[in-house]
Amino acid sequence: MSTFLLTWLPILLVGAVYLLSRFLWPRLLRPSWYRPWLSVGTTVLLLPVLLTVGIGIWGAVAYSYPDRPFTPQAWAAQPAKRYELLENLLDSGQLDGATKSHVASLLGKPVVAFENDEWFYELGAPPGFLVINLDVLTIQFEQGKVVHHSVI
Repeated sequence: MSTFLLTWLPILLVGAVYLLSRFLWPRLLRPSWYRPWLSVGTTVLLLPVLLTVGIGIWGAVAYSYPDRPFTPQAWAAQPAKRYELLENLLDSGQLDGATKSHVASLLGKPVVAFENDEWFYELGAPPGFLVINLDVLTIQFEQGKVVHHSVI
């Protein structure tokens, strides 16, 4: 679908703007030699504007998703949509300096734990253009307390 849009959208826009200008200019202007050039000029000037606005609107819709408040129940209930809870969780500071038992009570058992000092939690795939990878929350511990967390 995305390849289709990226390939054919500009072509369809050029054709639509050109045909619309060819239809409008004869009705607005008396017959003259510069009407075809006016149609081409209108197409050349309007196409970048239409593409920019269209891509901007598409990007705003494709990359926006709800930001829900974090609760351990919501985290456990919808593992595929944890990305919606993440910003609220990180902004709250609940992970900063937290113990392993506190993190486990908030987030549950990690998907992967390396030597018990690095835990990984799947966040799901946030909406976006050609998103194929799941986001993962990484939490690193030293002496049983969180020292670093990041999203990869």
